[in-house]
Amino acid sequence: MKKVVILFLPWMVASSLMAQESVQMQMTNGENVLLPGYAVDTMVSSPQEHRVQMSYPKSEISTFSFSPKIEESAVNLDKADLHQSDNLLRSVSFLKKDNGALPYDIVVDAIDKKNLKLVIPSVASLSSAIPSFDASASYIYVNGKKWSEGDKIDLSKVADVKLVAFNGDVHSYTLQVVTSKNPLLTVKAKEEVTSQSWAKESSMKIGTTDLGTMSFKGKGKHFASGLKNNYRIKFDSKKSLLEMTKNKRWELVSLDGDPSLMRAALAYEFASSLSGLAWTPNYRKVDFLLNDTYMGPYLLVEQVRVCKGRLEGGYFVSIQDSYDEGEDFFFAKISNMLFVMKDPETGSRGAGLIRVQDKVNDFEKLLYSNGDYSAMIDMQSFVDFYLINEIMKDEDAFATDCHLNVREDGVIAMGPVSCMNKSFGFAGVSPEGFVRDRSPWFVELCKSPSFESLMKKRFAEIYAKKGDWLDKIDEWFEEGLLQAATNTGVWSTLDAKSDDLSDQEDAYRLEVSNMKTWLEKRLEWMKSEIE
Repeated sequence: MKKVVILFLPWMVASSLMAQESVQMQMTNGENVLLPGYAVDTMVSSPQEHRVQMSYPKSEISTFSFSPKIEESAVNLDKADLHQSDNLLRSVSFLKKDNGALPYDIVVDAIDKKNLKLVIPSVASLSSAIPSFDASASYIYVNGKKWSEGDKIDLSKVADVKLVAFNGDVHSYTLQVVTSKNPLLTVKAKEEVTSQSWAKESSMKIGTTDLGTMSFKGKGKHFASGLKNNYRIKFDSKKSLLEMTKNKRWELVSLDGDPSLMRAALAYEFASSLSGLAWTPNYRKVDFLLNDTYMGPYLLVEQVRVCKGRLEGGYFVSIQDSYDEGEDFFFAKISNMLFVMKDPETGSRGAGLIRVQDKVNDFEKLLYSNGDYSAMIDMQSFVDFYLINEIMKDEDAFATDCHLNVREDGVIAMGPVSCMNKSFGFAGVSPEGFVRDRSPWFVELCKSPSFESLMKKRFAEIYAKKGDWLDKIDEWFEEGLLQAATNTGVWSTLDAKSDDLSDQEDAYRLEVSNMKTWLEKRLEWMKSEIE
């Protein structure tokens, strides 16, 4: 028999109706009274107890009774759906402690919902899972079978969940598992992963494909254990990953800080559409598992290297705000910008370093003296690189990770773009204002009639396709929502009211809507400034 817990409140107007039409009580004067439902504020019922809150004087009540609970043999799951407070599902949980394949706890809010969804990364499977139900019900049935705490259920198909009230009223829910479509990239590192040295003899798989051993390390001066970091991959021989160009070097981009998880991919798509940039890294979306710890969705990206299929010849150089120990670098004589040699390695006295330094300094002499530098640079690459960075408005775009290629013929070409997940209106950045002031080169170039003419022409072409880019964001919404749900499970990047997918969808839809609005305003503002 259920335990009854009665909490008496000060006499007041009842705040909510109880499901039962009446509650029988025996008063202290011996009188039997049927109280109307509104005398009961709330009643929460579980298979173990009734917990009742009443706006009624405690001193006047002798005994308290409910209608008898329906016997299990009398339950009719085919009854018409009738929702009441005694067949209420508040949430369903899948806890990591009960479901070892899960990388984190998943809780789905069920208040005011009938169709429930939970999103899991591709690392996990819930074909045989143990749920926990937070509910008020006398019985819970899953797919027609009475459920008890600790029972496993099959979620490979949509599950039919029915809650039965004390009087036999039945309320139905559906529970569906949605799995991330990203391939699973798994890394096993034998050593501690840091940004200082390669963890050698690590192993890697994509899906069920074993890619053998490789070296693995963190990327960036801000690398720290416990954060969602970027990583680098180095194989001993060239490999093609997910149908991208064969190479030894690859990067895992974390998308850290971007609630939409699409800004970096959108930047790569934008850049690849511009013919002035000789090469833009290819990328693939993956779920990343490091030493059995789920790290969330990442981008697997072709690392910038001088080789066939990527930057084909010359030197890969980057304008930076600082350099790492062991890197070759120089400061330009006039602009004083820091240039870091990235590939190939040149050595501090190498001819390659001297050649690149001479080219940069010779270009700056002409640029700052109104000389004819047209033969020294690939002007279209400068225009395209400038426009894409201004449109996205990554405020660090021209100051750090600003890439250029000094080609074998000595011509300086801008690009490729770097991963810009803090762009497209990130963190409330205004859609107005240029960011070129951080680049001495582009401040000067924008004074040039030839650069301005070419830039206006290219911007008109980009602006004409504005609708295509806004449509692209819409096209990626559903996929992005699934990624955001799995990412939030680990990193809590969505400002949602709960862990439930419907709440996350609201937060994600707002983020994406704001990003679209920002891009449209940005293009309109640039149009007014450029024309």
